[in-house]
Amino acid sequence: MSTSQVRETAVSERSIFLSALDLSEEAARRAYLDEACRENPQLRREIESLLQSYAQAGTFLEQPAAGLPTVEATGRFADPEDDRAAQNQAALAALRPFLQSASKPGFLGKLGHYELESVLGQGSFGIVLKAFDEKLHRLVAIKVMPPSLAATSAPRKRFLR
Repeated sequence: MSTSQVRETAVSERSIFLSALDLSEEAARRAYLDEACRENPQLRREIESLLQSYAQAGTFLEQPAAGLPTVEATGRFADPEDDRAAQNQAALAALRPFLQSASKPGFLGKLGHYELESVLGQGSFGIVLKAFDEKLHRLVAIKVMPPSLAATSAPRKRFLR
């Protein structure tokens, strides 16, 4: 099949699909496809498949994501802030043994010449902290390894990279 024939077939397929989509009654749609695809049963199957996919795509946002609790299951909307706060507290608890006491009120502690203000986030390979750099006199973000990973050589090397 030449490039122009492929292009013509694609244009034809698209126009047939869009025309069929405009027909709301199933009988009218079937009659139209019978006429438009009468000599090409493969094209008919492709158009019907596209129409079916299009119909299913309309309900995509109405289906809950797998594994996430729904409002019906919990009785309330899940608050991502609750989960994030719990994770940040766990990260801070893991770091506490390594911190010196804070010299500024409201700060979490001191790590070297950094005054730790808060935990910004936590991932599988590190904890990100908001801190004040006493040498540079500015706010910085610091990424530290969780102590459980720092005990092994391979994760330390990867972290340094």
